[in-house]
Amino acid sequence: MKSQESYRAKKREIKTEMQAGLLKLAVALARTCGCDPNELLPSYGPKQQSAKQRKHYSPDELVDTTEAGAILGLSKKTLENWRCQGKGPAFKSIGKRCHYSVRDLEAYLAANTFGSTSEYKER
Repeated sequence: MKSQESYRAKKREIKTEMQAGLLKLAVALARTCGCDPNELLPSYGPKQQSAKQRKHYSPDELVDTTEAGAILGLSKKTLENWRCQGKGPAFKSIGKRCHYSVRDLEAYLAANTFGSTSEYKER
């Protein structure tokens, strides 16, 4: 009984390692070709909300980090890291919480829209 359980556990472990390896290979290949891995691998990036789940925000509305991440297609952790690094969209600190103006998020997206990779310059 134990040998069968250990066999199944080892099999799951190998399968997980193989999937991770294939994902890394696919991401590296996409980046080598100049493609966005999120376009080629939908499960690679943050989960996209369906049209029914998307909320419509007014430009003056404040949203929390999770909602801002959903609007930008980024994870909450990415926005938290960017705040510490002084990158990303402008935010407002209210007490111990950070909020983003929808208008600021839209401005950030507009300022970071490019027609080609040659237009992009690291800031």
